[in-house]
Amino acid sequence: MAVLPPSPVDAPFGSYNWQDWYEKVRRAINEAGSITWSQITDFTGSNLNQIATRSHQSLQNILPSGAFGHTPTGGSTGEVLTKNSATDYDYSWAAGGGGSGGTKTYAVFTPMNSMPPASNYAALDTTNSFAVLRFNDIVDRNIFWIGIIPEAASFGSGLKVRIHWFTPILTVGDVVWSADIMNLTNLLTNSYDTAATVTTTTSGTAGNRNVSEITLTAVDGLVAKDSFSLRVTRLASSGGDNLVADAYVFAVELEAV
Repeated sequence: MAVLPPSPVDAPFGSYNWQDWYEKVRRAINEAGSITWSQITDFTGSNLNQIATRSHQSLQNILPSGAFGHTPTGGSTGEVLTKNSATDYDYSWAAGGGGSGGTKTYAVFTPMNSMPPASNYAALDTTNSFAVLRFNDIVDRNIFWIGIIPEAASFGSGLKVRIHWFTPILTVGDVVWSADIMNLTNLLTNSYDTAATVTTTTSGTAGNRNVSEITLTAVDGLVAKDSFSLRVTRLASSGGDNLVADAYVFAVELEAV
């Protein structure tokens, strides 16, 4: 074990004595085992406490104390570490794509990528140069889209369908919307899961956007990466649908609940 040599006495800086002393000090510091922790006996004012024998998780005061300051343990497959606030080290585990600051939207559909059924389909049209799907107030009409559930999706509580629509005339009334979904395991059969409905009252102003939200708890066993078909229907024959006008759909969003 090396010991630091005393500095030269009565020798001018830059002289051989000083150069020799610098070299001995350099070797004493750099050589492995030259200075052991047993030689450091005074830890006053320091949080170091025999660091050579401590594992990483035992180091003292390297992060703020209190509610925060440590990487959360646990978490499940597919979850991501999410920052909850501007406070340093305020993190927690959240579902992938569903945490704060993330997106819950899995798909966005427009009239241009819709697919009509064999009959009673919503008509593709335009208004003010925007593509729309016209659902009249006489016959139950529907339309469907095909999509793929994103890789990191997790929807144990179901899926939410948000229908964006308007009426072209100044009128007030209710529209009943229905939505259902099918896992495309076999494209030669149609077997949509149980539908859910919502009734929405128009804004009363021609052209104003209405948003109808439907929660699907029956999702036909869908999991991440599955292909699916989403169907939207206006139940014009329903007693609750009393809007005497076409409903124009211009966008549909599929998101996590």
